[in-house]
Amino acid sequence: MNQKITLFLNESELLQLKNFINDQSNSQNLSNQIQLSTERNNLDDFVKRKVFEELSSLSGFEIQDIKESQSLKDDLGLRIYHKKALKIPFQRIVWNFNSSGIITVSECASLVTVINCINLIKSKS
Repeated sequence: MNQKITLFLNESELLQLKNFINDQSNSQNLSNQIQLSTERNNLDDFVKRKVFEELSSLSGFEIQDIKESQSLKDDLGLRIYHKKALKIPFQRIVWNFNSSGIITVSECASLVTVINCINLIKSKS
């Protein structure tokens, strides 16, 4: 069974965690997941991972079960109010890139697929 852990870390604490995990020889999978969630160098992978995390949290589906082609409504069970609720977490993802782009509630309400979510965030980053 997968467990979700939410950490709120500043840049220094995040670096310490990353270094600790990289020092553990048998934790390659965990290291890969941490890198996906923290490395902002690769915009595509970072945004995809963050979107999957948010959709997993909202839908109840495991991250590994979410696919880019899935419908938010038909496959993940998200209704209009769920999609509107994506505004704040998606805006936080955009702010990770020090962007001044703004995601609106109406943009989130009009999202249809997972790839639409990813593209919306990338367009604002």
